[in-house]
Amino acid sequence: ADAPRNIRLVNIRVIDGHGIGFFLDSFENNFVFSNVQVIRGAIGMYLGKGSRSNLIENSRFVGNGLYTYDDEKRMLVTRRSLHKNPREGIAIDASRNNTVTNSYFERNGIAGITLYKNCYEKHTDPKQIPRIQHSNSNEITHNTFVNENTGVWLASRQDKIQDRSYFG
Repeated sequence: ADAPRNIRLVNIRVIDGHGIGFFLDSFENNFVFSNVQVIRGAIGMYLGKGSRSNLIENSRFVGNGLYTYDDEKRMLVTRRSLHKNPREGIAIDASRNNTVTNSYFERNGIAGITLYKNCYEKHTDPKQIPRIQHSNSNEITHNTFVNENTGVWLASRQDKIQDRSYFG
């Protein structure tokens, strides 16, 4: 009940951001992102656990996931372990009923869009909360993917479980 909802973000540009261009935290819903651009960020947009029914339209995600923020230098730097940890234009993590439409994705690290339910791979971290909701019922239509390793990657975290014994 306390989560923000029904917010519109229109005509916004984030270039060389120091982290995630747009981050929807837990349970936020009914956001509209229209004509946003995220260029060269650590992740372009992250839809977090329990968020739902958000619209991303007529937007651009270019060159995200190839950088990380260096606290000492106070600037973006190329990821040291790019072959292991590149990120995406949009991450949909345990978020449902979202629409991504009429948007443009180019040269993002691992994929234009990834959909997953975080596998609780850092379960020993007390800040981590298991994801209950899956990334179901998302609609991805009329988008353009240029020079991407993967356009849309479904269940992109299935191989990330580090301690399988935790899951039985």
